[in-house]
Amino acid sequence: MSILLSGEMEVDGDLKVIGNVQVGTIDSLEQEIVSLKLIIAQLQAQIALLQSQISLIGGDLGYADCAGVVGGSAVIDDCGICDGSNESMDVCGLCGGDTQNIDDCNFALSFDGVNDYVYIGLPNGMSPTGSHSFILKIKNNTPACEWGGIIGADIENAHNQNETLHYGFRGCEDNCPGGSCMSMDFYANTLYASSSLINTWTHWVLTYDASTLRRVIYQDGQLVAEDNSSGQTPGGYGGIFEVIIGADGNDNTIEFGFIGVIDDLSIWSKALDQGEASNYISSNPTGNEAGLEALYNFNEGSDNILNDLSGNGNHGTIHGNPVWVEH
Repeated sequence: MSILLSGEMEVDGDLKVIGNVQVGTIDSLEQEIVSLKLIIAQLQAQIALLQSQISLIGGDLGYADCAGVVGGSAVIDDCGICDGSNESMDVCGLCGGDTQNIDDCNFALSFDGVNDYVYIGLPNGMSPTGSHSFILKIKNNTPACEWGGIIGADIENAHNQNETLHYGFRGCEDNCPGGSCMSMDFYANTLYASSSLINTWTHWVLTYDASTLRRVIYQDGQLVAEDNSSGQTPGGYGGIFEVIIGADGNDNTIEFGFIGVIDDLSIWSKALDQGEASNYISSNPTGNEAGLEALYNFNEGSDNILNDLSGNGNHGTIHGNPVWVEH
């Protein structure tokens, strides 16, 4: 006999299941049900025991807070922090900040050292082989013995002596055994400063005078390294000046990425002196100074364009996925 079951149905007597599953009786099925009910009852007893233990530990709530403390009161606040402080973000995205106007935010750009960089190209007003200076603020997190490129000037071509700029941190070399040394390199022609602190904001001025071939590095207004590049034949810089920020370029490849944060960058077509290097620690250029060709305050806070505030139109294009941070 075959029966089509629809809804609930009570069967009295033997039940035969047609197919390849089994042939059994109502009695055997009932025994299986009794066994399953026993297992369920045992599990429910264990759950009840666990619940009672949680209740004893955590009080009436019986639940763990975001810190994993049973019965605790810590919550995740608007800043995503589990401490119960209930801090909120200001308009700049700074936890616990009180800035209310987005124009008052002070942003910077954080680079991951992988594929983040800003392409500027040859700035209007610059001579590729002429004098130049860079001013910028940096928080360096590049490992001490790795190369962290801050400024490069040639993406397309292979490296040749005195034809490619490599400005940035390097180390664990003969001239910088401790690592994390700011350097000015024309490729195989390098000026090294001494090791600097990691994860600390520092102000840097890097200058090159094409008429005297003098290179100087200022850290926080103090002269920390200088040389005359003519000591390494042929001496002066003779390459192109296709500026990228946050990495280095070589033969159509981005390499030696910087890990850290960059802010308040300016590019000049002259060699700055120590007085100028000191003056711009506490106040940034206004944009109309003689020899100033590009000025970036990094206060966009979003999008992929780094705006030149000098009026010369030397805007930068952001590549990769660097993160805007407020400080």
